[in-house]
Amino acid sequence: MMIYIVGIGYSKEHLTLQALNILNEADLIIGNSFHLKQIEDLIKGKKTIRENIAKEEMVHLTILKSLDNKNVALISSDPEAEGILNIFYQSLDKYPDVEAKVVPGVTAVAYASTTLGTLNDFAVINLNDATIPLCEMKNRLKNAVAAELILILQKIPGTDHRDVHKILKELLNDSTPVGIFKILPVSELKEVSQLKETSNTSPVPESRLSEYVVSTMGNINWDDVDKSPLLVLGNKFTYIQNGKMVTPRGYVLYPVIHPLTRKFYENYLAGEGVEGPNFDCSDYPCHYHCQNCTFCYCPFYPCGDSSTGGKWIKGKPVWDCTDCLWIHQDDTVDCIQRKLDDILLEVEDLQNKKKELLKLRRECLYYTLND
Repeated sequence: MMIYIVGIGYSKEHLTLQALNILNEADLIIGNSFHLKQIEDLIKGKKTIRENIAKEEMVHLTILKSLDNKNVALISSDPEAEGILNIFYQSLDKYPDVEAKVVPGVTAVAYASTTLGTLNDFAVINLNDATIPLCEMKNRLKNAVAAELILILQKIPGTDHRDVHKILKELLNDSTPVGIFKILPVSELKEVSQLKETSNTSPVPESRLSEYVVSTMGNINWDDVDKSPLLVLGNKFTYIQNGKMVTPRGYVLYPVIHPLTRKFYENYLAGEGVEGPNFDCSDYPCHYHCQNCTFCYCPFYPCGDSSTGGKWIKGKPVWDCTDCLWIHQDDTVDCIQRKLDDILLEVEDLQNKKKELLKLRRECLYYTLND
């Protein structure tokens, strides 16, 4: 018969239609009291086994019941993150003729990556494996940060990870955006092996990931981190906007080239532009003293990326660069000039080669933004 390893997500609302169908078809449903309480109304009349035991024992029990010619559904919030799936596959060789199918739910990672904002490329690191030495964990975190990946750390709420906190403080600066999911009450969200309650009548919150806080490394409350099952850390490109973490993923805007922009780049291409501070300009300094005015009219305009200070003027399709100082830094100008002349051969290339220009912008951000 078939074993179904069913992920129900971090609340009933995250259950998929496929998982719901499996629950209806299963002869037996196995899980701990917390997980089955989450889906109580969906499994009325079904035969269930509620055991608050270690994950290894839960997997063993599930396999034995399936050998009694039963279709068994083993319930977990997230089979991979909670280690159920790993234990199951490592145990298969002990038993003959075991068939299994995994039915994932909406995982905490999927929930977080959309609820918090836009995370793009990320690495998920599970802190729950007690067999991983600190030196290996530090190497994982170090390499993920070096690759500019968003970090999503999964862990058991209420566990102490002060060593990991110390590593993160070494790797990330105080301005790095951080997302912390809060869970209440924490006492009801222990892993199976940590559950002390045997009663099935204890109250269960509607959602495990009920609320979140977006802050920065320098301002986060580490007590909140310890209580959270999920910690999300941005990279050097990530910024906070309207309470969300935004990691820009370049999108191309093709505005009409303004007459003043056209004139500026006609002069630039003719070798008649100004390099460095333009002390003869009546508006100098429009940002700060000794600013580099080489790209007074930005070749990336509009970039649509607020990480350097630009923003849309609400109610108008106008990109405001007033607070963007990055384009006026010497190291930025040096980086742009190394490749701009190979891209910008005529003024129309500001539109025709916008993707190449934005790729250059991203490259220069990578090399010039502070780590």
